[in-house]
Amino acid sequence: MGVAGGASDGQKTFSMQDKDTFKMLSGQEILKATQRYLGVGLSVIPCHRKTKKPTISWKHHQENPIIDATAFEWPGIAIICGKVFVYPCYIETRGEGGYFLAAPTSGYSITQGDFLNLPVISAQERTIL
Repeated sequence: MGVAGGASDGQKTFSMQDKDTFKMLSGQEILKATQRYLGVGLSVIPCHRKTKKPTISWKHHQENPIIDATAFEWPGIAIICGKVFVYPCYIETRGEGGYFLAAPTSGYSITQGDFLNLPVISAQERTIL
């Protein structure tokens, strides 16, 4: 399933299923995806697609999410994991902190579900995992 944004708010949806689509995404389209991720409470940072390194100092954004995505250039998107200020992201379970590159960054796709509708698990379910 590709990520679709704004089905209820009239915004354009975007597909992330086809790797060829990534090459065509403009900075504006990546910025729109970034704004959608921020809109659902994910803490995101801009990253280089090839080196996978953030383009900004990112540790600060574990507790202080980016508010204005337009203040940065977005060659790629990374989602910060662990206990972040807005929405705890337990996608990566190797400990606190860390980040991973995410679609629509070139070369990355979502194969099931989407980041705009993450399931919420209880503390008990998290303990089982």
